[in-house]
Amino acid sequence: MDHDPDRTWAVGSPGKHQQTAPSFNDDGTPEARYMLRGELGKGGMGEVRLCEDRRMGREVALKVAREEIDPSAPLRARFLHEARIQAQLEHPSIVPVYDMGLDRGGAPFFTMKRVNGVTLRDVLRRLRAGDPEATQQYTRRRLLSAFAAVCLTVHYAHTRDVFHRDLKPTNIMLGDYGEIYVLDWGVARAGATPEPTPTALKLSPRPEATRAGEVIGTPGYMSPEQLRAEPVDARSDVYALGVILFELLTLAPLHGGDASSAIRSTLHPLEPARPSACAPDLDIPPELDAVCARATAFAAADRYPSARALHDDIDRFLEGDRDLTRRRELSIEHTKLARDLASTARAMRDPSAEVIARRGAMGEVNRALALDPNNVDARRVLVDLLTTPPRVLPPEARAEMTAGWAAQARRGARRGIFIYMSWFLSAPLALLDNFHGRWFVAIQAALFLSAGALLYRASRSKFENGRMGRATVIMTSLALASIAGLVGPFIIVPCLVMANAVAFILQPDRSRRPLILVASSMAILLPLLLDVVGLVPPAYVFDHGTWIVTNRLLDFRPSLTVLVAAVATLAPMMMLCVYFMRMRDMLTAAEERLYLHAWQLRQLVPADAGPVWSGPESTRMRARSPSATFG
Repeated sequence: MDHDPDRTWAVGSPGKHQQTAPSFNDDGTPEARYMLRGELGKGGMGEVRLCEDRRMGREVALKVAREEIDPSAPLRARFLHEARIQAQLEHPSIVPVYDMGLDRGGAPFFTMKRVNGVTLRDVLRRLRAGDPEATQQYTRRRLLSAFAAVCLTVHYAHTRDVFHRDLKPTNIMLGDYGEIYVLDWGVARAGATPEPTPTALKLSPRPEATRAGEVIGTPGYMSPEQLRAEPVDARSDVYALGVILFELLTLAPLHGGDASSAIRSTLHPLEPARPSACAPDLDIPPELDAVCARATAFAAADRYPSARALHDDIDRFLEGDRDLTRRRELSIEHTKLARDLASTARAMRDPSAEVIARRGAMGEVNRALALDPNNVDARRVLVDLLTTPPRVLPPEARAEMTAGWAAQARRGARRGIFIYMSWFLSAPLALLDNFHGRWFVAIQAALFLSAGALLYRASRSKFENGRMGRATVIMTSLALASIAGLVGPFIIVPCLVMANAVAFILQPDRSRRPLILVASSMAILLPLLLDVVGLVPPAYVFDHGTWIVTNRLLDFRPSLTVLVAAVATLAPMMMLCVYFMRMRDMLTAAEERLYLHAWQLRQLVPADAGPVWSGPESTRMRARSPSATFG
């Protein structure tokens, strides 16, 4: 029967009407007993009207056969068949039949309880449209609870040997006060009751309609055996319930499109019905995936044997009693995939392909442990993946490491600013009367100021700048080489150059190492070369086995000279010691983190659990683990 989609039979709140006194002085016809108040819906065999029962003083739904139906036609018999079956099913979720008879024109009618509510079809339509009120009112839990009640109702009918054969969202009503109704038993099949002979069968072009003279059921919800015109039993209704559950979870029909498309999809399914695959963003639990897949199995023998069994699985889910067996099975499947991907990753020659395979393995093992945290095999795979790193660093990890390098370079640059600017600020001391080369002071101050400016830029940069880093190496080396103008290239300068070189070498960027070695060497060799060719006054004089340090720029005074030499020698030595102590502390902290990491991983797997992989390759990989390296 094709009802109004928004109101079905009696959607909405009961209207106010004038109460009349009970009357028994009527001729028994619907015209005398029932006062017409409106129309509620029309179908292929009849129409439903809202009436007032004068005798009982209440509103009822009166269904009367359509006038064009031949009284002797099979459809008239089917109309009466519907009334008798529905009257015999006394269940809170099946609308009770009050009365049955013929009107003055001889058309059959029967009256039912007038119910108020919305159909599941209308609810799903509003949810698909994103109606915020519907989203708040009709939560997944509420809809699943209603679906469980529908399953029990259908099972009750099955125990009376009655099969609905046209279950769909249009025929399920959610009452205003928590009632659940299964409607439209017009094509129901009673096992012990001869079924009225239908007219010639033909498929309806509208999936939502079950019309007179057409195939029994609705394409898209009918089971495969119904479409093949084979005998049906309870499992055919179970199939329809599974299709409804799929649509309830995904807000999309399992067999969409027009009638022909729905029929093809039903008779030739491509894969089991798993709502999570259709709507991955809705976070549908695997238990409900399994319920849908079983309820809509192509072969009736593979479905739930009864609607009650389907109800019980939904009820267990609602009560929080998850299907642990199914979760463990899924966990085992994900573990196997993780193990296969990990093995594939170890065998790959292409580093980028290895990283992709390992990423997939980590995702599968995470899913396995999410489904079953006690899966020991999954834990073993996880431990082996974490303790046997890939041959190359993944791009994400390399990006993090590069960011760490940049932070370390910024910290080193800040320390360098203090050192070089301290020397720059001490330049005015050279302007005392014992210094004869003020032009040299200006050049040296400019070099130290430039070195400090480059270090300042490096301390403010968020990313490693290769060109600026190379310029900093060259400029600091030139600034230190200028000190040779005071005491020559072999006194104080080597200590300062060594400290400067170590500071740059300790940074992780290997590309600068050749430049650091060349620039540090030239900081000593360049002043020496200028001295040899005579471009600068000689710093050293040899007289009968005596090595004399001389300089035309500075008049050496014993006390001040010794003090400056002591400070200039101790300062780089102390700086080197501080650098190496910091490096040792960093290495110790890294070792502690590795040991702690390995200890935490070992807690995931029982002590008596062996490795996932065995053989020489496994031994080689375990040798690379933190415990093997530092233990």
